[in-house]
Amino acid sequence: MSQTQIETLLKHRKYRQAIEEIKKLQRSQPDVKLSIDESIVGAYRGRDELFNDDPKAAENSFRQALKLGCLDHGYYGVAKALLLQNRLDVALDLIRDAFDRQKLPKDNAICYLKLLLIKGDRDTVETLVSKQPKRFSAAQLHWVRGVLALQSDDAKTALTSFQKIKKPLTLGDSPDALIAYTYQQQENWEKAAKKLGPCGTTTEDPKACRSASPTTRETSLCHNTMAAAGDGETL
Repeated sequence: MSQTQIETLLKHRKYRQAIEEIKKLQRSQPDVKLSIDESIVGAYRGRDELFNDDPKAAENSFRQALKLGCLDHGYYGVAKALLLQNRLDVALDLIRDAFDRQKLPKDNAICYLKLLLIKGDRDTVETLVSKQPKRFSAAQLHWVRGVLALQSDDAKTALTSFQKIKKPLTLGDSPDALIAYTYQQQENWEKAAKKLGPCGTTTEDPKACRSASPTTRETSLCHNTMAAAGDGETL
């Protein structure tokens, strides 16, 4: 079986079969270079288990992926699964240890900041950003400075930071939602609605949304945007 066929198995979520075929291919062609290995398959499976609201199974899959060397998805996946099981302290210990040992990929460093904010440890976040800025990407620094500004009721500074973020930093993040949420804190409902569309992130009938009272529209926008923004409440 070729790598293309293995990728097809992944697309059809046939993870166990994909692992078996990878092992067969590695035995028959020891020198073959695969872009997909068993650790990547584990990460794919863990992601599906998260989407299917099975965080315990996802934790096991991501831990196996991490054990096999998939650091990029492994650390984030385990932490996300632990958080969904209300095990914040365990998730924070895992990510803190990886960060301190410099095992945490830079793309995942945002997870450490988010977990600290969920924990309410603003002091450590500010210290990390001040003392070790090179451990984080520019976009991650923009994100955390924006969130800290929001916590300080400085929506103007937050907006400036969030507008510099061009793509999601973690699964489920939305840069546009961050900006819209900040507009909402300024009670600038028109700009918030324009950023997300008339009904924000909902799937309501646009006509029904436009005909709703301002209070109804504003409440709906704020509620849905908070869920999508990745503003320090979720990983």
